[in-house]
Amino acid sequence: MNAHVQPAFTGLTVESCTGGFWRIRAGSVNVAVIGPHGMVDWLSDDPLHAPPEEPIWKEAHLGFVRGVKFELVMATPFTQVDSLLVSEDVGRIVVEVRSLSADRQFVAQHRAVLALAGDGRLQWTIDARFASGGPTVPAPHAELEYGNVYPARCGNGWLQTADKRFNETLISAADGTLWSFPHQHALHYGHVLSHLDLAVSPGSFVAFAGPDDEALLIETLATNAPLTWAICDMFYDLHCLISAPAHIGAVHVRTRLRWAAKSEAASLCARAKRVTISPELEARHRTPRIALGRNRFTEAAGVSLPDDAAAFRPDGSARCWLPQGGPDGGGALQMRGDGAPIIWQLAPDSIAAAATRIRAGFRARVDGAATLRLRLRTFAWDWAGQSGHRIGLEVASVPLRAGDWCEVELPALDIPPERRDETVVVEWLLDGAGSATIISLDLAVEPWSSPGPAEGGR
Repeated sequence: MNAHVQPAFTGLTVESCTGGFWRIRAGSVNVAVIGPHGMVDWLSDDPLHAPPEEPIWKEAHLGFVRGVKFELVMATPFTQVDSLLVSEDVGRIVVEVRSLSADRQFVAQHRAVLALAGDGRLQWTIDARFASGGPTVPAPHAELEYGNVYPARCGNGWLQTADKRFNETLISAADGTLWSFPHQHALHYGHVLSHLDLAVSPGSFVAFAGPDDEALLIETLATNAPLTWAICDMFYDLHCLISAPAHIGAVHVRTRLRWAAKSEAASLCARAKRVTISPELEARHRTPRIALGRNRFTEAAGVSLPDDAAAFRPDGSARCWLPQGGPDGGGALQMRGDGAPIIWQLAPDSIAAAATRIRAGFRARVDGAATLRLRLRTFAWDWAGQSGHRIGLEVASVPLRAGDWCEVELPALDIPPERRDETVVVEWLLDGAGSATIISLDLAVEPWSSPGPAEGGR
């Protein structure tokens, strides 16, 4: 009988790669990639098992993450890397980044250490230090964002809901309550968070959690300044913030990133208390739910429960939602124009998987002298100079003019295999004086194989 021999952990090493990138390894296992702009993609906390190595394509960002993305620069005020050093230090890896604001008055220094913890898993400890060389924080920033954390597959949007990981963010409060914030796009949690006494201090933490899964923990170990958190209503990434006083001295925040095993994650979820959304607040954020399949605009997007669907957000005048306004008993979207072009975008945008085909169609009627089109277009989040300018993809319906109800199908929007982080925008366009009533929208996505090279174009 052949016994299985567990490979031994032999330590961490780092190697520099072309383009200013660094790769961290545990033996032959690829653990993390560090980009020249201070972005880290933490691929695995298991030094013995990790995803297979892939060529470094571009720097991690919210639309392109394989593991856990975190930043070693400031987001607010925005700082750019002045120096970046990665070194090996007795079984651990040390990443040191110095970054400056555009006027070079604001200086940030991040030091991130990757090491093996007592449970045999890798974890990061990050020290962020920053100060302003001038008398005030660069206007108009009321808050400083010293970090941003996002795990892969957490918020790619309505195109990839089936692949979503985690359905809530847990945030500890000063009184010991662990609050659960369901992942949904209809309501930005800023108003809710402002009414909770978070008082972030050593011992405070945030967790990305979901049923029967591990949890990613962001733990505050030390701070000499008042901190707070914010949850993005698009990707659900965590904004790590400090309220900015008139004068910034030497601020220091120490944070730990680690993965919690399923048992610990389940315990956290069990003790968490879901935040309360008042009926008034929920009513103000009532929007038509849009997902893959046929949408008839009768159902509202979730506010108090996890719901990764998107919505066309009405404004009550040029863009209206009529939950029972369709001629066949369904709902309707209605756009009214006085001649100036009107655009109504699906919010939020969604990341499309590479090598996929997106199909769309709708049923609508136009009255007056207006025309209606539905457009799907893409763009890629990028760091200047990494991939060069890249033209977005675009398809649109033919203009629908006044007449009876009409079924319209768009040309397929094909995402080539080499475009691994394409963001898809869906938008109605009403031109001219008149109105349009839309009673259904069909959205579908399927695998697609490119017949050949397809970089750019419309």
